[in-house]
Amino acid sequence: MLKKQNRLDRKEIQAVFRFGNFKHWNKLKLIYKKNNLNFSRLAVIIGKKTTKKATQRNLLKRRARNAFNKVFNPFLENKKDVCYDFVLLIGSSDYKFESLVKDVEKLFYFVFKNKK
Repeated sequence: MLKKQNRLDRKEIQAVFRFGNFKHWNKLKLIYKKNNLNFSRLAVIIGKKTTKKATQRNLLKRRARNAFNKVFNPFLENKKDVCYDFVLLIGSSDYKFESLVKDVEKLFYFVFKNKK
């Protein structure tokens, strides 16, 4: 579970949607916006069209947060000045953890390959 300071609320999610950049890979879409804080924040969104069952959506959210932490924490070790707000949209209900980690890694590669 994410700490409260690392979560985005509704208004902040809307700001990321309005002013952020996005990349997509397979059934994932990452929307990101630089923030002025000393830490990064994350929101995971899965629509009811993806799966009707709340338990399955919650499972996907937990997997996505863990995949995000697994990919993002080593990245943070190298770059301390990187502070972004991220919104991760998932469009498929059949993600396993390993494939989710690979797809999140690909998204990070596309987003940060030109940034120093």
